[in-house]
Amino acid sequence: MKNFLELFLKHCSVERNLSKNTIDAYGNDLLEYVGFLDQNTYELDSSGFEKFLINLTERGHSARSLNRKISSIN
Repeated sequence: MKNFLELFLKHCSVERNLSKNTIDAYGNDLLEYVGFLDQNTYELDSSGFEKFLINLTERGHSARSLNRKISSIN
């Protein structure tokens, strides 16, 4: 999964010409998501995604933060 993440972030930099801050935010969001799935033995599917969002909401993340994380994962 780590190799895929590195390739995706490189694509964001080279092909999509996104800013370093955006790429860093995407990387952090995706690492948090993958870490959550691994730690809780959830699958990379809609159920695991929903549980991740519920966890973030329970931890007090704002709607703006949730939307960015959703965008990163999409």
